[in-house]
Amino acid sequence: MAEPPSHFRAQARRKVGFVASLASAQDSSDTKVRVVDIGLGGARIEPRTNVFVGDRVVLTVTVPEFWEPLVLTARVAWTSRDAAGVMFLHEEDAGLGKVFEILVNR
Repeated sequence: MAEPPSHFRAQARRKVGFVASLASAQDSSDTKVRVVDIGLGGARIEPRTNVFVGDRVVLTVTVPEFWEPLVLTARVAWTSRDAAGVMFLHEEDAGLGKVFEILVNR
């Protein structure tokens, strides 16, 4: 019998390798990160920067198919030694449609 998954995710994610910058309210400077995977609900970024669970952040993602960077407001959902997960706050930006485009076209 198969083991149940140890982690539940409400929305599926796609593996990507986008270059991005991450800015938090605690640290006004942008930090270069890589978006490892992305979904309608959030993304995994590497490396983990100076952010902590609950921090509000702005993730600015360079997507090759888009003319302009994708700017997403998020909250840090989890951190590990080398990565962090962010949950998108879609009520505050228009990025949901663009994230959907990424999921459909990749």
